[in-house]
Amino acid sequence: MLIFSPSPITYCKFRIDDEENWTTCEQHKKSKFFRGPWNPSSYKAGLHELKVFVQTEDGSSKLHIHNFALDGTTESFALIARFVLMINGLEFIQALFGAAMIIAVVPLCVFRILHELVLADKMKRPELKGSRCFRGFIRRLWILSATNRIFIPLVVYCVYMAAGPWAFGEVIDGHWGVVFLWGILIRGSFQPGTLTYMYGFFQLVFCQIPLTFVYASLLDQKFRSIGAYYPSTTPIANKKTFRSFLKKVNLSHLNFVMVILMELVLAGIFWWAYGTLAFVIGPLRTWSVVLHIILFYLAVSLPIEKMR
Repeated sequence: MLIFSPSPITYCKFRIDDEENWTTCEQHKKSKFFRGPWNPSSYKAGLHELKVFVQTEDGSSKLHIHNFALDGTTESFALIARFVLMINGLEFIQALFGAAMIIAVVPLCVFRILHELVLADKMKRPELKGSRCFRGFIRRLWILSATNRIFIPLVVYCVYMAAGPWAFGEVIDGHWGVVFLWGILIRGSFQPGTLTYMYGFFQLVFCQIPLTFVYASLLDQKFRSIGAYYPSTTPIANKKTFRSFLKKVNLSHLNFVMVILMELVLAGIFWWAYGTLAFVIGPLRTWSVVLHIILFYLAVSLPIEKMR
């Protein structure tokens, strides 16, 4: 056994499985190597447990447990542990980013295509079936996809995240580079991306997708405020609709503030990783905060005639 310790080892003993007696180890020529008598034929089959107890000159001690097998038997791991050991970390993060990108872009594009087909009289407006929550979810995304001033910046931003430069800055001390999703260009050489995919995944999951639903809710509330879904014009109906509108707007405002705070935290982490210049000239992080503030203002104040 090889045993390492900052302080000289004064005593060592071991036992295998549940043996009653401990066997004292012998140090080989004052080295880190310790040995003791044992019979390998007694442990030919199955998995066994080796316990080693070590005491050092400064009075500290430690018990170490190690599993071993002589017939090739391997230790079984839990499903999650096996998944972590077997998976390729980079490919897993790339898959997560790709899935998040699909969730953020594809539904909006599908609803936009359907909306254009309905406007061109190439298909009838679909009649939604299912629960009220599901119908409301589809309706909000449909309205958002039909509003150019919100839909186009959201989709373009996601496309830019996958293709365009994220930041310019001092990537390594004394060396400037350009950060992309798929890697970093520095001094004419290319370094494949690793953490960049994780940054992009967090940006989509914690900022882009939640804000998409915030904008969709705001636009839906604007339609409700003018009675788009409540044709009745009686004072009672208008009063109830207006109260509901105020409550939902306040909730949407709160959600927006929470997500923007999260985005600022992520921008701070990006600043810490890549420096001040990358934070200032940062289309992915800093500029996205400005973009979403503008989109939030448009979603709140957009004239109804600008919503198709």
